[in-house]
Amino acid sequence: VLWLIPTIGTYRTFIVFAITLLLVSIIGLVATRPGAGGPARSRGRWGTSLLSILLLIPMGLAIIAPQGPIKPPSGTNGGGVLVTERESPYNYIQVVRVGDETQLVLNEGLGIHSIYNPNQIL
Repeated sequence: VLWLIPTIGTYRTFIVFAITLLLVSIIGLVATRPGAGGPARSRGRWGTSLLSILLLIPMGLAIIAPQGPIKPPSGTNGGGVLVTERESPYNYIQVVRVGDETQLVLNEGLGIHSIYNPNQIL
């Protein structure tokens, strides 16, 4: 985890762990065999295979679906328009436009790192 988050980001790290857990659970489902007997055994294997395929569908959709913002804008006065958001190895970064101001918000938005207002001299 300490290597994955800075390398591929938080969202993709969650996806990697989700896929790993899904594969382990599918292997466990396939390896588990319901009781002895011919026809019941084949029905159990068919059900397990179907369940495994059905588990892959939401995972695939989560990977290929367009991603929205990680969290809502955290500008002053509780909002603004989100211009962009990124992850650095150490911070969650948002650029938020509130009125004429453009604000750089780091992490949870408790403090605003920088404010740019073209109509005002600081």
